[in-house]
Amino acid sequence: MVENYQQRFSKLSEWLRRWSGLWVPRPFVGLPVSWEADFPDLARVLRALSEAEIDELESPGPDFSHLPEDFQGWAQQAKEFSQWPDLAKNEDLLPQVARPRRVPGKKWEQVRHFAAACLTHLPAANRDWLDWCAGKGHLGRTLAAWTEGQVTCLEQNQALCQDGETLSAKAGLTTRFVSADVLADSPQTLLDPERPVAALHACGELHMRLMQSAVARGVAHLAVAPCCYHRISVDPYPPMSEAARQSGLTLGRHHLRLVAFDEVLASPKRKRLRRVEQAWRLGLDLGLGESSGEDRYRPLGPAPRSWFRNDFAFFCSQMAERQELTLPPAWHPAQAESRGWQRLRTVRALGLVRGLFRRPLETWLILDRVLYLQESGYHVQAGSFCPYTVTPRNLLIMAQGR
Repeated sequence: MVENYQQRFSKLSEWLRRWSGLWVPRPFVGLPVSWEADFPDLARVLRALSEAEIDELESPGPDFSHLPEDFQGWAQQAKEFSQWPDLAKNEDLLPQVARPRRVPGKKWEQVRHFAAACLTHLPAANRDWLDWCAGKGHLGRTLAAWTEGQVTCLEQNQALCQDGETLSAKAGLTTRFVSADVLADSPQTLLDPERPVAALHACGELHMRLMQSAVARGVAHLAVAPCCYHRISVDPYPPMSEAARQSGLTLGRHHLRLVAFDEVLASPKRKRLRRVEQAWRLGLDLGLGESSGEDRYRPLGPAPRSWFRNDFAFFCSQMAERQELTLPPAWHPAQAESRGWQRLRTVRALGLVRGLFRRPLETWLILDRVLYLQESGYHVQAGSFCPYTVTPRNLLIMAQGR
């Protein structure tokens, strides 16, 4: 059965507009959140959650049955809007080969599932692929090995190209590397209408430029797994399809960042470091707010990782010096840090509501790209190419020219 992407997109857009008050406000930059006035019982329950309970609710496949009905209803609707067919459901079709050297385990799982989905669902495009934004060419080398074709890997970083050439030579593969900046160079000249193009996790504007260039060049076969939707040079987000332009939704870059906030693949160490950074930023911000009398969050920009290997007082002094901030005269770092951690617990608890809209927002963005290709005359199918635990960015768009 062919899915009606336009109908699905219209219903999802309407749902996102209706509940925009739940996912647009960011608890991290201001409390209380506006929706708390409309759902006070839910706010009370969430604010009372312990840190361990929040951890459990943020994990994959959480149990929401003990939360209020409003929350459960949104969670169910979010799940329904985010359903995609499994493009790699038959594991027997995956080539059974050993993981190549110097390819990390998770990356290899992504590559082999992506390549298998391409070769299964785009049977006409079985040789001579172009790997767009290839890095070291893990995907390109895999396609070359499985198809016995000549694959071209396109990558801006010359050092990665050299590493990829070395790995290809050791594996005895016919893989050519081309160094090019697909945003600065003329990307259409890099495309051949008869050569299928694959892009595994090309960030933001990189995969958007590929789709636009492929349409302009008339590329016959296209396989794209988008990633990092917020990495665009303009704000707000420029919709790709006419349907999205008419949807009534305007997405800023900070809305797109919500999609990338999953921590499925984050190690315990990385999670702890992120929690420390969040708590310290909140603790410092609370102190600055009380000192200035201004009730607003102050973006302080990125900070070196080394600042978080020291203590909170060091972090505050370094940030104050860099940003030319005046710390409160009666400054007690220990108390401020404690308040930052308390604030973070509340922010994470209330952020559970916003988190429900992460996958629906990603679905909206995927459908925007699907509809753009359909409007451009392509036959399109989309779905997941690997389990969510292998990579949260597991949605693949495949298009064939008519």
